[in-house]
Amino acid sequence: MEKTLLNNFHFNSDQYGQIIWGWDDECVHEANNHKTFKPKISDLIIKSELPAKDKTIVRKELFDDLLLDDKPKEKPKGIFANRK
Repeated sequence: MEKTLLNNFHFNSDQYGQIIWGWDDECVHEANNHKTFKPKISDLIIKSELPAKDKTIVRKELFDDLLLDDKPKEKPKGIFANRK
């Protein structure tokens, strides 16, 4: 019987299909204990069986997808730009 881990997530890659991934253990500790934590590409662990070169490509694709919603807001323009 296969053991399910709490740190297993699934990602649907454009090139490689369903990918299983997780966070590095040190990263999980940082995220739980620091409000301003920002993940790095090296914090992602690809658990699916892929060649090393392909894991790098998938890791970059996953990282871009995770941070898609974390982009900074546009600066105000016009009369709202000079508010204090």
